[in-house]
Amino acid sequence: MSFRAKRELLLQVNVRYQAASHQQKSIILDEFIAATGYARKYAIRLLTRPAVGCEILVWHCRGQGKCRLCPIPMRPSPRPPVRQL
Repeated sequence: MSFRAKRELLLQVNVRYQAASHQQKSIILDEFIAATGYARKYAIRLLTRPAVGCEILVWHCRGQGKCRLCPIPMRPSPRPPVRQL
């Protein structure tokens, strides 16, 4: 499963997970792990984090302890224009 497909699935499952009871969350989590192959703790972190519109916030670390929450857009970014020679 591609990264983008995993993010799309995360957006769909996140809403269900947030509204589910404790028993239902366990079932949803097991299904999500089976589909994505993520580790259980990582999947829990993703599913408990709020979704922002059409984006999910994830941690990006650039080394030396410089970490920040960044949105991952679900739409492909526009291609830069082709330069004519």
